[in-house]
Amino acid sequence: MEKLYRPDPIPFSSPALAPLLSRLAALYEKMDQAYRQAAGDYGFQCTGCRDNCCRTVFHHHTHLEYYYLLKGVATAGEERRRTFRRRAAEACRAQAAGGRQAGYMCPLNDDGPCGLYGHRTMICRLHGLPHHFIRPDGQMVRGPGCALFTERYGHMDYVPLDRTPLYRELAELEWDFRSAFGVDPRRRLKLTIAQMLVDENPGICEEEEP
Repeated sequence: MEKLYRPDPIPFSSPALAPLLSRLAALYEKMDQAYRQAAGDYGFQCTGCRDNCCRTVFHHHTHLEYYYLLKGVATAGEERRRTFRRRAAEACRAQAAGGRQAGYMCPLNDDGPCGLYGHRTMICRLHGLPHHFIRPDGQMVRGPGCALFTERYGHMDYVPLDRTPLYRELAELEWDFRSAFGVDPRRRLKLTIAQMLVDENPGICEEEEP
């Protein structure tokens, strides 16, 4: 079994954590603005999709996004928290049984809209549109749009959506977090939303090694 690395709990009132979460919120607004601009140029709207991205297995790799999402959960109310965590446990059991949780709805999805829309992670904010970014070695990497985008707008010229400055700022924020809390740089985070939310019995989220 591959044992998951789960960060230690940090109070949201921590003097070192609060300003980092505020900076992440400001970065998220930049991401939303960049996405809205590109989507508007295409005329793209994320509606009527047969392949819901909330059923896609995304792994998340930054401590700061982990805590930002958990802060959203903490402010959602006890009943909502129980619902999110029940769904997360179901998704993790499906993942453990099938090796992946592909096809299983994100535990935050409320029959369409995200139940924690304001606290959703980077990939949830940027997914769907063609994009590019520059790697540290200078190589440009291009990414396609989602299936719905390709079907409806794939014939159009590429509208630049450069993720490079967004990735760099998130990496800087993560570095600041690790420095502030003394996180071992060898500790790599790789969690799905469901794995982030299950805390009573995290062992059900552990995956078989390939």
